[in-house]
Amino acid sequence: MSYVMTFSPEGIRIPVLSGETILEASRRYGLSFRIGCREGGCGICKVKLLSGKIRYQKTVSESVISQNEQEQGIFLLCRAVPMSDINISLASSIHIVRAPFSEQFSERALKKTHLKSLLPRSITDPQTSTKI
Repeated sequence: MSYVMTFSPEGIRIPVLSGETILEASRRYGLSFRIGCREGGCGICKVKLLSGKIRYQKTVSESVISQNEQEQGIFLLCRAVPMSDINISLASSIHIVRAPFSEQFSERALKKTHLKSLLPRSITDPQTSTKI
């Protein structure tokens, strides 16, 4: 299953594959922005979750993200994996740079994802009762 991630206020939308971190998905679609260690240890990639749900695949130290920040929806791009469609707001110090054609690639992938979600899970041939 994949989810859609939206960066606000930029309005950039990209699909995120199941189990993929937000940073991995962003890089796959040619988005780059200031990051640090990529391991959850520096906190440079902190962003705010405006809507949706995320989880961490690995524990994040409270010295990097405090309980208070977590309660405000702050999380790390490098460690977070979406559990639903999400909308995030980047810190004012983080600016997105897009690679050439990244918008076309992400839009094409979003259309494919949307079309797949409209298809039935399996189709059964009524004459033979076999799944197609």
